[in-house]
Amino acid sequence: MSSQLGFTTDNINNELTSRTKILEQRYEALTKELTEMRNRERERDAPQLLAPALTAEVPGPSVSFSPGSTSNVNHDTTRNSVFERNTQFTGGTSFSAQINLLDRSVARDHGESDELMLMLPDTCQGMDYEHLSASMRGEIDQIVEQTRLDDADKILQALDIYFANFNPHYPCINEAHLRTQFAAFLADDSSCMSKTVTIQFAALLNFIMALKSIIYDNCPQDDYVPGWKEFYRAEKLLSHATWIEKANIMTVQMLVVKTSYYLYISKLNAAYDTMGTAVRLCFQLGLHNESSWGEDCNMYDRTYRQRIFWCIYCLNHNVAQNSGVPDLIRESDFDVDRPKCIDDRMLYPNCRQLPEMHKASPVPYLLEIIKWAKLSSEIWDAMFGARVKKPVSQEFIADTDSKIMALSREIPGFLHWPPASGLQSAAETPAFMIQQSLVLYLRIKALRMLLRREEMVSLRYETRTAQLCIEIATDVINAVELAYCSNRATKRSERYAYALHLTGAMVPMICVIVRRSNGEDMMRPAINIFNRSLKIMEAISYGLSFARRTLHQLRRPIRVAREIIDSNWSQYAFSGLPSPPQTLMSNPTNLAQNQMWNHDMSNFGSGVILGEETERPEDMMIWEDLDLWNNMNNWQS
Repeated sequence: MSSQLGFTTDNINNELTSRTKILEQRYEALTKELTEMRNRERERDAPQLLAPALTAEVPGPSVSFSPGSTSNVNHDTTRNSVFERNTQFTGGTSFSAQINLLDRSVARDHGESDELMLMLPDTCQGMDYEHLSASMRGEIDQIVEQTRLDDADKILQALDIYFANFNPHYPCINEAHLRTQFAAFLADDSSCMSKTVTIQFAALLNFIMALKSIIYDNCPQDDYVPGWKEFYRAEKLLSHATWIEKANIMTVQMLVVKTSYYLYISKLNAAYDTMGTAVRLCFQLGLHNESSWGEDCNMYDRTYRQRIFWCIYCLNHNVAQNSGVPDLIRESDFDVDRPKCIDDRMLYPNCRQLPEMHKASPVPYLLEIIKWAKLSSEIWDAMFGARVKKPVSQEFIADTDSKIMALSREIPGFLHWPPASGLQSAAETPAFMIQQSLVLYLRIKALRMLLRREEMVSLRYETRTAQLCIEIATDVINAVELAYCSNRATKRSERYAYALHLTGAMVPMICVIVRRSNGEDMMRPAINIFNRSLKIMEAISYGLSFARRTLHQLRRPIRVAREIIDSNWSQYAFSGLPSPPQTLMSNPTNLAQNQMWNHDMSNFGSGVILGEETERPEDMMIWEDLDLWNNMNNWQS
């Protein structure tokens, strides 16, 4: 493939080196200009920050973005950019569309021109920034300036964490292009960024900083929501942009980040609502129909249009499953090719055709999640739809389980969990790919468990169902323990995944424990998994509000399970976190952290579960400090 396109490894490396030098030189020049600007800025009083208000959530509106398809964000090319083209999609059922069709048919039949129809105002173009009221412009300018005056190192850290931990799962933003825009934004260079672009870039930047805070920062108290200040800024910009009523590709990118923030703070209705806006824009921007993009759609534009659509498709199914509502995109409503597995470092606006490099691209994971999403949709239609007949046939469960197992077997070797090279080897497997393999592994296990959740929770389950759930839950807890104990894979940003999937493993184990008719062959492994899952959940709950809320919601089932264990199965209870696998103990750098798993933590989380006031334990402080130190050393891994 690469030889046919004229590519060699040396050519690719040379091009990467050349582009890196150019970007570094440009960044140094903009940084110098930024320093001079800030020196002048310090002579004036900085505008007062808007106080973040915990008010009702503002719906996500359509907002104008014109980031352009070139590195220097040229204004003229932006207007004609295929990447930003609005195809004004409306389906055949549209009320206004039928009138337009009738008008054109009449005009054609009578030999008249349809010029009047073409001259009708474009409702999606709306007003520009200059036409807003003075008060609106003042508030927008204030928020943009607040963003620009933030600590640049703090923003860069947020970008580092975002592109290392989130973008690989939803690869809808080009890192090199965004960092170039960030440098221009800091320098307030009007020759590189128009006023509208600056405003919208500030909104995207604030959403990214908010997402970084919620997935990475510690949240020891529920009255504090990490990232809310930045989220509030971005929402204010979106709220004002309602008056502009424009939308383009980057609007959808921003809604992906916004939806994810809602998901991580357990605002599932808001996440679903925002996802609905993103799906609507996919249709109105023509992202659902690749043939409408035109032959002049270059590789960069086509690549990110494909990626953005499929990211929306996958995130939509993820949000819908967690929210317990139908997904919003049906197979019959779109026609978009799968994105190619291209190395992101080679992508830039107006780039030439590139070869596929599966082991350096985030896309192979996305392709597997697309398959996962389709199976998730099939399960919803057969098990949770409004017209589904209960009970669901065992044949369907068995057939679907076979499909899930087939998907697991078809996963590329470099996305298998655990990695064949081991978690400590950075030479062969990129760090983001190890994260992807863990999440993909856990999602597949969760889908198998979903098939049996209703039967287990009813407490009228068959013995073979319970035994299979124990096997699946064992795989989940082993994977989470291995990831958390690993120096390389232990990242704050993965705590949400740990809590989500440990809950999925713990719930059926509680179902086994509380049914008193079960024998020792089932009770012993179920208690073991329950204890191991609960210890980790309680440990991370002191820094993650999602884990705390989950434990609080489960407080009665957990209390009953503990009482049964203490009364009848105390010989299988243990007080400390399990020891990590011996393969991890061979690495001296992990010794301090591995010892954390052997502390007596039997009393951890009792206040969280039972709703009592409790102080953060001393051991937990060591745990979190170690976690922070490991992440500081592994951002660039």
